[in-house]
Amino acid sequence: MSDKKVLFLAFLINIAMIFVDIIYGLIMNSSSLIADAAHNSGDAFILGTSILVVSSKSYIKNNVSAFKGIIMFIFGIIAFYHIYKAINFGSQLHTETLLGVGIFSLFGNVVAAILTHSKHHHDINMKSAYVCARNDSIASAGIVLSGFFFWLTGSNLPDILIGAAIAFFVCYTSFEIIKESIFTPVCNCCNHNFPCPETCKCGCC
Repeated sequence: MSDKKVLFLAFLINIAMIFVDIIYGLIMNSSSLIADAAHNSGDAFILGTSILVVSSKSYIKNNVSAFKGIIMFIFGIIAFYHIYKAINFGSQLHTETLLGVGIFSLFGNVVAAILTHSKHHHDINMKSAYVCARNDSIASAGIVLSGFFFWLTGSNLPDILIGAAIAFFVCYTSFEIIKESIFTPVCNCCNHNFPCPETCKCGCC
């Protein structure tokens, strides 16, 4: 399967996750669901731009990946804002909904992660797409844990803590993408540090 087809399938899965997370996250004011929705929204943008530049030269992919890292960071900050709201105004959580949405999201995101993992070694563009799908899978597992702990304790504290962990993880991985795109860029074709030396004739830069 081509890189573009893999990215398009991952993009469609991500869009579905966004709608589910936003609808139920807002209904319950769930920190973990809203953090995941914010994360998925950033990822949808990232996957969309990855599709557009899949055949572009290295310098374009590196520049776009750096921008994608910035978008990831912004959505991580948005998630922290909703966590602040949950702490101050409370949540209306439902065990069955949290678990159902979490399991649904986990299944979809694991499929997207498997698809993109097979291509993540191609270049920074595909790697950033895989990082998004991997992070989504981890976040979805966190939502399942949130539902389980809410069922055990009846407290929204686990939801807040897991939402904060997801938001922190989003911000951390965004810095990793930015670092690799700007400070340690590598050519997609020859693996030289970007830009390629004059002796290199790969033509990808």
